[in-house]
Amino acid sequence: FETNAAQWDAIRSLHVADSDVEAAIGAVLALDNAQGPRVHQLIDIGTGTGRMLELFGGAAEQALGIDRSSEMLRLARAKLAERGLNHA
Repeated sequence: FETNAAQWDAIRSLHVADSDVEAAIGAVLALDNAQGPRVHQLIDIGTGTGRMLELFGGAAEQALGIDRSSEMLRLARAKLAERGLNHA
């Protein structure tokens, strides 16, 4: 994962359509509800580049991504900061 961190989002999308995964998780969190229930704490284990935090972190009061790869976490932090998700 360290070696492929910069290309991980593209590599991951070759195996399963991102839209299918994102829609399934969104449905579980009921984020399509007009009121959009708030999640107190969102924890993403194996966060990689932080895609789930990027998508669903806005619905959480706190969001935490855990990953073994320091390079993946570096990319996740940069991406989340760029999107203004400072609580993640």
